[in-house]
Order: sequence, then C-alpha cells, then structure tokens
Amino acid sequence: EKAISRYLNAAELDRDDVNLYYNLSFLYEETGQKDKADQFLRRAVGMKAEDLEGRLRLSERMIDKGELKEAERLLAEVLDMKPDALEALTLLAGIHQKTGNKGALKDVYGKILALDPQNETVIFNLAVLEYETGNPEAAAARFERFVKTRPKDTEAHSFLFDIYRKEKRYDLAYREARILVELT
Repeated sequence: EKAISRYLNAAELDRDDVNLYYNLSFLYEETGQKDKADQFLRRAVGMKAEDLEGRLRLSERMIDKGELKEAERLLAEVLDMKPDALEALTLLAGIHQKTGNKGALKDVYGKILALDPQNETVIFNLAVLEYETGNPEAAAARFERFVKTRPKDTEAHSFLFDIYRKEKRYDLAYREARILVELT
C-alpha cells in the first residue's frame, strides 16, 4: 500500500513516465485490485505502442472480464505489429469461438496452422469447422491428415464415416466403419 501511494505521487509529478504505470499495474495486481491494475496497464500500453506483451496480458484480462471487443482490438494491434504472434492468434481464436464467428475462426486457425503445421488440436478443430460449415471435402482431408498421427481417435473416424456415408463413398465409409468397430 505504501508503494502504491508513493508511485501515485510520482505519477502526479511525471505523467509521461510509462514505467510508473507499469509498476502501479503490477502493485495493484499484487493487492488483488485487478480493475485498477487493468486501468494502469491500459494507460501504459497506450503510451508504449511497441509493448506487445502488455497488450497480450491486457487482452487476456479483458477476455476474463468478458470484454471481448476490447480484447479483440488489442489483439489486432499486436497482430498488426507482429502477424505471426502465435499467442495473439490463439487468444483471438478463443474470442471467435466464444462469439460463434466460425468464418473468422477458420481464418485464424488457418493462420495458426501455417505457423505450426503439426498442431493436432488446430487440425482437428479446423476439420470440425469445415464439417459444420458444409465443406465435407475439406473436412475429410483434414480428418484424414489428423488420423495419420492419431489413428485411434474414434471421434475423427466417426466424422470420416459420416462424411463418406453422406457422399455415397461407400468403400471409404465401410473402411471407417471397420476401424470404428475395431476401436470400440
């Protein structure tokens, strides 16, 4: 509390010292006063345009508070400066998932997959999105890719069975049915 008081006094004397605001944010966080911590962190990142880490941390806090538009705005700033910021893309995917924006979610997953082509979770989630948005060919291709690394995943094989059955590709549906029987 004494440190907070002293930093507040210092901030009154020098309103342009961004480090004072970072320190106040940290101190308020330590005392459990998250709203005040966010207020000072927001002020600090507003003064320091290149602070990607601060924007990421603040966007996480905004997501936790349900302020998704503000979090999305902060993440957009990070991605403008660093388009391959995987953490920002992951947080953005979480926002799109919460809001149900499947088109934007597919776009973000595509970017994540371009940066991390072996990410099985993203491959699976993107396959499900393709399935849900009516693109069975793309979904099947992604599920096929997924089961190469996870051959015992019954959920992926179930999706493949359903896709092949609906497309009247009975030889492939039969293959998936056999795999499912063996797995279950």
